Amino acid sequence: MEKVDDLFLSFSDMEKYNLFVNIIEMKQKETTPEKLLDCMADRKQHITDINIKQVAELLGRSYGSIYNTYMGLISDLNSLLGKKDADLETLFNVEANEYYAYLTKRSYPYQFIDTIVQGKTTSFHDFYTNLGSSKATVLRHLKTMRHFLKERGIRMTYEPMGLVSKNELSVRIALTSLYWRAGSTYTWPFKDTKRQDAIKLVKGAAKDFDFAAQSEGVLSLMALYFMVSYFRIRKGRLVDPKKFHSILHYAFPNLLKEYLETYPAPELHLDDDQMMEETSGLFLVYSLIPLYSETNKQTVTKFLQKIDYYNQEIADFINTFLDNLPLEEHDALSKTAIDMQVIKANLIAIFIGTVSFDNPKMFLFNTDDQAALNTQPPTNSALYRSLRNTLSHVVMYPKFSQYKPLIDDMLPIFYAVLKPYLVLYRPESTVNVFIAVLPSFFDNSRLEQMLKSMAFVNILDASDDLSTADLMICSSIRSLPEDMAPQAAVMTWRTGASSDLFGRLYGLLRQIQLNKEQVPNMAHVDPSHAPES
Repeated sequence: MEKVDDLFLSFSDMEKYNLFVNIIEMKQKETTPEKLLDCMADRKQHITDINIKQVAELLGRSYGSIYNTYMGLISDLNSLLGKKDADLETLFNVEANEYYAYLTKRSYPYQFIDTIVQGKTTSFHDFYTNLGSSKATVLRHLKTMRHFLKERGIRMTYEPMGLVSKNELSVRIALTSLYWRAGSTYTWPFKDTKRQDAIKLVKGAAKDFDFAAQSEGVLSLMALYFMVSYFRIRKGRLVDPKKFHSILHYAFPNLLKEYLETYPAPELHLDDDQMMEETSGLFLVYSLIPLYSETNKQTVTKFLQKIDYYNQEIADFINTFLDNLPLEEHDALSKTAIDMQVIKANLIAIFIGTVSFDNPKMFLFNTDDQAALNTQPPTNSALYRSLRNTLSHVVMYPKFSQYKPLIDDMLPIFYAVLKPYLVLYRPESTVNVFIAVLPSFFDNSRLEQMLKSMAFVNILDASDDLSTADLMICSSIRSLPEDMAPQAAVMTWRTGASSDLFGRLYGLLRQIQLNKEQVPNMAHVDPSHAPES
């Protein structure tokens, strides 16, 4: 287990969490697909024995270090469940996210953020003293989160404790994303307000803003945002006047004023204009939630209809951008199984966020999205250059010239969204497979059908140049042709192949494709990466 910085967890807690996840994955790999399916249907792991020595060997760690981490893990799980000595099956039926939430709630970074939002303590000295810790120790634990916030244009302050930014809305989104990361749906940090009461307000706002119904996860996320906003407003932290009202042209009501008339909150001192600005910020946030996917087509359709009607210029910009992509990119998009409307909705949301904020990371609710954006794109790659050229061309149109200064902000995030669709189907990412199994009228059809269903896989014909093969699937090594690629991975295939073998085949194909994606002009995968059959 390599050291990976986490927003909340110390290295020792991260070690325990990673070990927990690794043990579950190892036990699942030991189980046949049939039994694993039964476990998943029961929502249980059925882990009754763990060989620590074997776990240490598989992870490349010493027995002593894994044993110590394991004992700490067992202690945590018992504490989480309120037990003293629960059996392994009970302990390992705790969900990974639930254990992560348990660990984060005890961490210094979580308590720092929670204190800023709703605590009465404003002195950093009092904060670390109450924790029974030292200033240096707490500051060390806050390092990763401090960097995370800095990338969003937000600065931590200590005396008094707080967050400072030119954009209050970005602070609220950051705080919401941190609460969400820390507890997901397992914890609700606001004792004086029930989660369901907050969700009721979220649903009401979605209806008034004419947004489609949302999933429970999104409702919980927005409930956190509502509560964070309430506490920020109560402390006098208001969204920037007039900053967001002119971006999205939709005649929404003064929602906050209506709410406060129905649910009076004397502690909030706002005039009508301030309440309208708060409402405009909330409307913008509803447009930026990362929820446009194949699982909520109704939301996608309604969002695009609203943009087309009220913000034609935004819709035109994205349509012009997509229309001007090179033919190779158009061809790749035509092959993807994802609905183009979903891709368009995500690009529009990102465009709105980029125009609304000084920093494209400011509006990301999912902390993993920020981590993905931090991965430096290969600026010399064909795809990156293609997207840059297309954006540069689009802003040459007079009606889009105002967006020219935003190209450098838009480009990395457009690339991150489009890369999974475009790279997968580029010719250099195609995985060439040659099948050399025993001839059969019946047994090989499932194998060929699986390979044909994946657009990034090309089945080579016997008359093709087999030196281009990335993967050879054969009944035995001796059945391989003499002119096969020397570096091609080889996978032996059995008659009546199991579901597990099909799964390993997909895993290998995906890894070959990822290798090609990461290493330009890579022709083959190292045969040592081929799964055993």
